[in-house]
Amino acid sequence: MYSDNDDDDEPQTSGLCCLGGCLTGCAFCVLLLIILPAGVLLTFYASNNKDYGVLSAGICLIAVPLMSVPVVLIVFLNRRRIRRFRKRKVLSKVQKDEERTGNQTRY
Repeated sequence: MYSDNDDDDEPQTSGLCCLGGCLTGCAFCVLLLIILPAGVLLTFYASNNKDYGVLSAGICLIAVPLMSVPVVLIVFLNRRRIRRFRKRKVLSKVQKDEERTGNQTRY
């Protein structure tokens, strides 16, 4: 038997074939196939029948996902950059605190 131990050294990359990717894909499909058409149909129905409660529900079914999907995509695609920015911000704060206290410990 041959076992390759080099696989442990390679970093795990998250792709579309992980749980988060599958859930994101399924949610996006539900959005495109069910929620947006339902919102459009409700909006057309309510505008013809002058039913303003249903009209507002249809507009919300269209507007909320269309505004939230780009935000989620931006955060998902830039998560490494956001993580680096937070890490850099924390490190700079720690260095400033050390300079101010003169590397003194609390205890």
